[in-house]
Amino acid sequence: MRLVDRVLRPLFPKDYHAETQVMIQLMSNDQDVMPDSLAGLAASAAIQLSDFPFECPISEVRVARLNNEFIINPSRSQLEESDIDMIVGASHDSVMMVEGEMNECSEEEMVEAIKFGHEAIKTQIDAQIMLSNKYGRKEVRH
Repeated sequence: MRLVDRVLRPLFPKDYHAETQVMIQLMSNDQDVMPDSLAGLAASAAIQLSDFPFECPISEVRVARLNNEFIINPSRSQLEESDIDMIVGASHDSVMMVEGEMNECSEEEMVEAIKFGHEAIKTQIDAQIMLSNKYGRKEVRH
């Protein structure tokens, strides 16, 4: 929830004072799938279908590097062998949050990993926009 909050919170209007909670609850999962990187996508997709005043959709991905190849949302077994493990949170236009660890990599390699993650995020955001356009924003009953 902390990773999602760090990207979502700044996108609510400054004068928005309604008590709002975005809660993500994992009901079941595949043990080899890392679900934390999908939480930002789930939260943003829900907001896109609501009437909350919100600046823009966001998403988050986990980026790993295995055998000098970047991977989006790697499996647990891939992550164990990777030398980069970072979560990137972004809007379509800008990266808003990066958190992770890596085994000695250059600044250029880190920037490449962030850019790789941001491109995947843009695809996820485009899917949210299509979802919202198809089903429209829904009025939330207060």
